[in-house]
Amino acid sequence: MSSWPFYLAILGENKEMGSAEDFFKKIIAETNTEISWPTKLKSGAKSKKDPHIRIVGKAEGIAKAKEKILDYLDSRKNRVTLKMDVSFTDHSHIIGKGGRSIQKVMDETGCHIHFPDSNRTNAVEKSNQVSIAGTASGAEQARCRIRELLPLTLYFELPLNGLKLQLFDTSSPPIQTIQQTYGISVNIRITSKANVFGAFRNTSPGFASIAVRSTRAQCFAMKQGLAVLIDYLTSSTLNGSTIPLMLAIDIASQHHSFVLGRGNCNIRSIMQQTGVVITFPDPSVIENSVSALHGSFTTRKSTVIIKGPCFDSVLYAWQELLGYLPLVLIFDLKEGQDLDAAFITQLMEDLKVSILLKPKQKQNLNSIMVRGPERDSRNLFEVRRQILDLDDSEVPVCCEKHAWLVASKLFSMFLPYYGLNP
Repeated sequence: MSSWPFYLAILGENKEMGSAEDFFKKIIAETNTEISWPTKLKSGAKSKKDPHIRIVGKAEGIAKAKEKILDYLDSRKNRVTLKMDVSFTDHSHIIGKGGRSIQKVMDETGCHIHFPDSNRTNAVEKSNQVSIAGTASGAEQARCRIRELLPLTLYFELPLNGLKLQLFDTSSPPIQTIQQTYGISVNIRITSKANVFGAFRNTSPGFASIAVRSTRAQCFAMKQGLAVLIDYLTSSTLNGSTIPLMLAIDIASQHHSFVLGRGNCNIRSIMQQTGVVITFPDPSVIENSVSALHGSFTTRKSTVIIKGPCFDSVLYAWQELLGYLPLVLIFDLKEGQDLDAAFITQLMEDLKVSILLKPKQKQNLNSIMVRGPERDSRNLFEVRRQILDLDDSEVPVCCEKHAWLVASKLFSMFLPYYGLNP
């Protein structure tokens, strides 16, 4: 028989042992031992009530089980940090009222998610960096969940020639019905000033700037709602012509060259595939200059504009652009582990990532920082797997095509298409 206590100093974090029942059952079967464990290991306890994991069996089986359990409880091995780029203008939406939205993500993934505190006090320099700490699979799930929560706002403009102004009253029953049915919010501003699209400028005494807002997770319902709204506002006067759409995304200026790619190859590829025009800001643009498109729309040195002929092209281009944002994975090496420089160089060439060794002097440990495009997040975890010599199961599957995508598409098929023209 063997038993031993595990303290916080060993675990490095609280551990919910009840959720590991399948793991312990597997160890019991493999080692022919009997294992009992507490439902939860509490931090700070230093008494006879310290939690124990108890193993009963033959010496060989006990030793094998102990090794596997210690390996499982090694927080340095299982814990990672992901640093992703999320527009600071979207942080409050993702966090949710009272922090409910992000707390739900943390509860369901077992991760801690941190948004930069400096944004509250610094009115000039804003940070887009969001940190996720947890297991590899949990961190990857949290990353995908954060992307699901991203607000999605599309802008378009309509000339007022031949259109009734009452059509653009957002409090009218038809527009209210569209918003409620498709889960979108509509904001309309009538102006006679020049617009950023450059259309209708010489032929119209004025135009309406319309902003339609939803979330990435509800993009299919948004597509239908947008089509119904345009049909209602134009009173079917388009005669087959399309309404150009625009979307803005904030990308930290220091990441622009990374996202653009060598020779702007990334952006050229997206534009060729989707037919959109992607415009990065001129570095000489005055910070926080207000655009004429919409009263609440602000362009900055970090604002990237996507303009396209239809919803699908703009949405696809936006998602592809998000995929080129930098993603950083940080994890600790095993105690005393050495790295072969040639091996690291080969990993960087094969997986198209950058790898940096960072000493943690206070803890007498070394950590690894892996950087690459978010669309290749699996490659970052593959670097970790090879360096730490882990199983293939330690590389979480990319969640880009998440279950929510299918669910949203199915849901949108059942939404009614209202004929709302007066």
